[in-house]
Amino acid sequence: MVSSKYRGHPVLTCSSGCDVRVGVDKNGRALGTPAGPELRQLRMDTHAVFDLLWHRWATFRDIPVKKARGKAYVWMREAMGLSSEEAHIAMFTEDQCRTLIELAKAKNAETLKHHRQHGCPTFIGQRVETVLDHARKRVTVFPKGE
Repeated sequence: MVSSKYRGHPVLTCSSGCDVRVGVDKNGRALGTPAGPELRQLRMDTHAVFDLLWHRWATFRDIPVKKARGKAYVWMREAMGLSSEEAHIAMFTEDQCRTLIELAKAKNAETLKHHRQHGCPTFIGQRVETVLDHARKRVTVFPKGE
């Protein structure tokens, strides 16, 4: 692995040119596990669906975004039987990503069903498939500051 930059962020990339990489923090520590293009895309898809869930919770429960995000990570850990150290999408395998996507889709549907009577902003009411489409095109679907 060699140090480089990807979209302005430090990464470690495979020295054999196989397009495997992992993001690193300012001290050079890996932020996840190395991943090829398919797993990286699956992790982005997983984040898109999971992030939609906690944004909805923040809106529907009228709680700060950081608190909703924390609650979502607790839910993820419990639903998937993970420790705090294991509950990072950047460390997930393909199977774990697919599992969380399905769990989060079901929880998103449950959340929408429960809170439909309150009305919601358009970005919160988007279908999971729309959010995934945006993630694949690297388009942000949440307003600035969220």
